[in-house]
Amino acid sequence: MAVAQWRTTGRTVTGADYDNSYCVVFTVRDGRIAEVPEHLDTAHFEQALFGPAAVPAR
Repeated sequence: MAVAQWRTTGRTVTGADYDNSYCVVFTVRDGRIAEVPEHLDTAHFEQALFGPAAVPAR
């Protein structure tokens, strides 16, 4: 198993700022990568790409 964490920043095509942290966990079986679950703030991701209406108010 290996874990990687990084941060991505940038600007979307609509001009919105994007800043999000990611974490992935690589599971290796028989010398090959078998799984890679990715963890991030999906609400922020959707809002940055699709606008505020993409994320329902809580």
